[in-house]
Amino acid sequence: MSGFRTRTGSGRHPRIPSRVMATRLSILISLIVACGVNAGVLRSEDDLRQLEDRFIEVVEKANPAVVRITTGGRSSSMATGVIFDSAGLVLTAGHVVRGNPRRLMIVLPDGERHRGRVVSSVFEDDVDLAVIEMLREDDEEPTPFAFSPLAPAGSLQMGEWIVTLGHAAAISSNGSREPATRIGRIIDLEGAELAMDSPIDAGDSGGPILDLEGRIVGIASRCGHQPWQNLATSVDAIHAWMPHLMDPEVEPPSSEEWEGRTRRKSSTGTRRDPEFLAKLDSIADPASSMLVEIRDDDRLVSLGTIVDRDLVITKASQFARHIRTPRVIRPATDESPRLELQARPIGLDSTIDLVLLEVPGLSDRLEVETIEPRTDPLRSGSLLVIPKIDGGSSGIAAVARDQDELSSRDASDDRPFLGVGTEPSRNGGLRVIRIVPNTAAARANLEVDDIIVRADGRDVRRTADLVEAITNLGIGDELRIEVLREDRSFSIGIDLGLRPDANRAGISSNTSIGTSRLSSGLGPIHLVDADRPLDEVGGAVIDAEGRLAGWLAARRSRTSMVVVPWDLVSASIAAFDDPESPSRRDVIERLCSYRIVGTADLRGIIRLDAEDAFPDGDVIRRERMGPGGRTTWGSWKDSDDALEWAIRVDQPGRWHVRLTTACPKRHAGTPIRLSVGEAFIDGRIERTDNWDDFRQFDLGVLDLEDTGEFTLRLEPMAEPRHAIGNLLGIELRRLADDEEDGGDAEDPVE
Repeated sequence: MSGFRTRTGSGRHPRIPSRVMATRLSILISLIVACGVNAGVLRSEDDLRQLEDRFIEVVEKANPAVVRITTGGRSSSMATGVIFDSAGLVLTAGHVVRGNPRRLMIVLPDGERHRGRVVSSVFEDDVDLAVIEMLREDDEEPTPFAFSPLAPAGSLQMGEWIVTLGHAAAISSNGSREPATRIGRIIDLEGAELAMDSPIDAGDSGGPILDLEGRIVGIASRCGHQPWQNLATSVDAIHAWMPHLMDPEVEPPSSEEWEGRTRRKSSTGTRRDPEFLAKLDSIADPASSMLVEIRDDDRLVSLGTIVDRDLVITKASQFARHIRTPRVIRPATDESPRLELQARPIGLDSTIDLVLLEVPGLSDRLEVETIEPRTDPLRSGSLLVIPKIDGGSSGIAAVARDQDELSSRDASDDRPFLGVGTEPSRNGGLRVIRIVPNTAAARANLEVDDIIVRADGRDVRRTADLVEAITNLGIGDELRIEVLREDRSFSIGIDLGLRPDANRAGISSNTSIGTSRLSSGLGPIHLVDADRPLDEVGGAVIDAEGRLAGWLAARRSRTSMVVVPWDLVSASIAAFDDPESPSRRDVIERLCSYRIVGTADLRGIIRLDAEDAFPDGDVIRRERMGPGGRTTWGSWKDSDDALEWAIRVDQPGRWHVRLTTACPKRHAGTPIRLSVGEAFIDGRIERTDNWDDFRQFDLGVLDLEDTGEFTLRLEPMAEPRHAIGNLLGIELRRLADDEEDGGDAEDPVE
């Protein structure tokens, strides 16, 4: 799925075999004469539970007809389609099958697989459609397929609630064959364009957009810049193009006549409509009393949830990486003044990324309503309400599937990371062939050619043995290894940390939105289509009846956020009752393991990535604008904004400094300063062609006379006229004693 338009020609394919032509013609005639309107539209003033019941009903009915489409061989791509007649015809997006791929596989939700053949396709202007025939063996019994019917032409209405089903890569990476549910409303219609605020992502291309009668009203086509800005090819265009799609010899309509110009600015008539959300106040207000802000100085880091007397929970990895002086804030309301208290961490559950904070005096000054927890399981299409701290709701979210579980393999980028490359040693054990900078191994002073012979009391002969020992631990847990170095052996305990951003692959996604670290697989969770910023994770969420349903633990992708079921949160909190439990020991030290410390590699280079920075300021924002979806820091519009990294310098000397940034000409020129301790360099933000054109620029040379751990700070030295740029990273290269400052500036980023 693409976030921009691409124009190409219609696909021309052989005529359909005559043995199935009669069935196709019958279907075609019924489509052409269809008429009427969708009588099942629910408006925002209807009861939320009635709306939820309709969503669940639509999902249960449609799921068997939603298929996964794979094309190609080793470098295959994945998309979505929907069976729209019992003979096994699949409707999808035209760009999914461009080039008429030879290898086309259709996978049904029950695991049944069929080879596919493209009947016809079109990918022109705003029309993005294709029909695929599922092929059967000659002796195969022609059992009818479950299918979703097309809605009549002319039946779409602005503001109509819709259900989107698809195999978004970031939601389906755990191998589930069941499509993920997202909800939204039709926010504009013109030509072939159906604009909707149901979030879609890579892998959703070709998925069905369904009305509340379970009928197809669109086919997902492309993403907008924001999760609520998305486009589909409308059912009206599907009807107009169906004769050509069913028989490629039929002349297609003119795509220019179907060009759309939809607008998506106003929130009126969307799932974000203030009038709609205001109707949820009575449901959300009791839960709002449980929420507090977790701040570092004036900057909001996350939300917290009050779970007991003077006790608050929040997201551990975000708290650890972005908090130095934790404060719990309850904003002023009409009934009560602003409340501000100090907090200290007293418990850590790295499995679900939860930290328990003690806030003395909180319960004496704040009244919290008692809310009943939900006991029955959530289902695909169930609705959750996200309370706001000042009362009311900030949004609703639909549960993607009946059950989800994120294991360590689904969060491999964020599970505990040692930071060594190894190979089997001739004399047993594993020889270290690489130390990854900025990792636990680098901080522990492991060296290349060390031999790791045991890990947590078990012999290691293969890399898999070491990986298994690490997988059983959490962030901040100690891995004790026995090492042979030259003629001596020793044992060392290493506190496992996070994988630095430069060594993370990330999740496939068409998004520029920052995503959360997970710290582990998190276990049984619910993926929901909420659209909240990173600094609003950590709060409780409720169901359509106002019961506690879960805890908002992370933003996983453009289309999904992670909700940990409340029963798991309760079990985690209960484990803290024992002062001697592992969850209560060494909390500060374990939290420090979430922070990345920059160390030099074998070539004397310290690389600092945007993801690993500590932000200082309340305007600067983390995004995913870098190559390959890497994290960047943008929206620098305040002279008080800054970024800080922890670095370790092993020997004094001179360091050549480079920045990797993107900044269009009209925004460039803001003076900046990079400092390490008392040493600093002044420069300016240089220009590039656009916000996506990242280049390296030489800033100058730092003279560092001391060794140890330091804070590197990058900050503007004047009030920016505009956003000063997008920062991808910083590189410090140690200069030899006789080496002059050099390096070619403006090298393209690889």
